[in-house]
Amino acid sequence: MIRKCSGCGVPLQSDDPDKAGYVPPEKLSIAKLCQRCFRIKHYGEFRSVSIEGFPFDEIAGGVDLICFIVDGVDIEGSWVLDSLGHLRKIWLVINKADLLPFSKEEVLGWIRKEKGWDRKAFLISVRKGWGLRSFWEELTFAYKGRRIAFMGATNVGKSSLMARLLGDSDITVSPWPGTTISLVERALPDGTIFIDTPGIIPYGRIYDLLCPDCQKMIIPSKKLCGKLFFLKEGKSLTLGGLSALTIKKGRLLLKPMISHEVPLHRTSEQRLGEVLIKASGDWLRPPCKGCFATLEELGWKEEEVDVKEGEDLFISGMGWVSLLEGEGKVKVLLPQGVRYNILGGIRR
Repeated sequence: MIRKCSGCGVPLQSDDPDKAGYVPPEKLSIAKLCQRCFRIKHYGEFRSVSIEGFPFDEIAGGVDLICFIVDGVDIEGSWVLDSLGHLRKIWLVINKADLLPFSKEEVLGWIRKEKGWDRKAFLISVRKGWGLRSFWEELTFAYKGRRIAFMGATNVGKSSLMARLLGDSDITVSPWPGTTISLVERALPDGTIFIDTPGIIPYGRIYDLLCPDCQKMIIPSKKLCGKLFFLKEGKSLTLGGLSALTIKKGRLLLKPMISHEVPLHRTSEQRLGEVLIKASGDWLRPPCKGCFATLEELGWKEEEVDVKEGEDLFISGMGWVSLLEGEGKVKVLLPQGVRYNILGGIRR
């Protein structure tokens, strides 16, 4: 019988230290964790592993329910339901509710209106334990003795949710994306089987262009509150050194809802390029100098969009900027390939 890592689900092996599942030969017969998971748990050291070609569709078709986890502070960046939306056996679970400055009714109402979600949805916080009891009770009542898979984008809290619900400290959790690299199954005495799956890597998420240190900076760890910025034509607002908004027409009251560790800087459109080049990696961080070099190599894109009061401008993998007053035209600066979207505001 092939032994698997209890943390990430990959088969254990002692042949190749550079491949997933490696354990030193002398530890192979007794190890519960692969070397990678052991280092994550005990030393906070992370090493990424490619999982290209993982059969997500096959897994989805072989379970009775998919609990699809979405990051509440990055809904656009973690909304990767397109490939599975045709399946009816999906419950939507929005994590990190403790970091949102909105009520449950506001968030779920926005999801139904702007994302068209018409099925069961839950708002939870794995970190604080909010909403977990009612979610667990409904889940185990409706799907007792069935196969339940936790799916979603990388780093939305799938493994953390399963570990907390089951009280299982063996499952490897970390702040880095791509920690789970194979299936992790846990069976309850009543026959219910829970399955943790690797994260789906979304397209166009700025988060995935950054090193682990910069990634940790743009993941909010405190409740979003936002600062107000009143900008008139010709003025710019930088979001760290990762993005910038420039008012091309009109006057706007903006409220960025992003990590408190991302510095916000107001400048003029004429000085914007100079500020980004000189300050990125220094006091305008993230990105660090290495990540800024990567973004420079990828190149930047600028797009002008019409905006109005009551809308939110979502930047995939980072958060959003609420447009509280005014209307006009905004030039959005982003690294090439990063997605953004303008939707009705969560609170209008």
